[in-house]
Amino acid sequence: MKIRIDFISKNYLSNLSINDKIKTIIERIKNDVVVILEEGLTPEEEMLLIKETMKEIDHEKFLGVEYFDLNGRNKFSKFFFGKRRKMMIIVNSRIIENVKRERNFVTFLINTKRR
Repeated sequence: MKIRIDFISKNYLSNLSINDKIKTIIERIKNDVVVILEEGLTPEEEMLLIKETMKEIDHEKFLGVEYFDLNGRNKFSKFFFGKRRKMMIIVNSRIIENVKRERNFVTFLINTKRR
């Protein structure tokens, strides 16, 4: 049981177009890689991630994405004020087993046997 985690710097992502940024994330997630972004996505980028994820859904291999941030704000305040999240974790929904969210941390269990 091996889990790959990719930490992606804000410098790397800042050099990509919005479409290339989302494509980079989805390609990793579809291969069951846990992606941690140094700087989260903008509301526009999040909407595109969800839109593109919906196009890629395969009920056996790719059910979508789960994403979490660590800055403690709720989603309403982020979308209302248009703030960018600090750090963001993005995971293939198919391999997430359990999630516990609290203000300053996120705990999630990965089940690699769901492959």
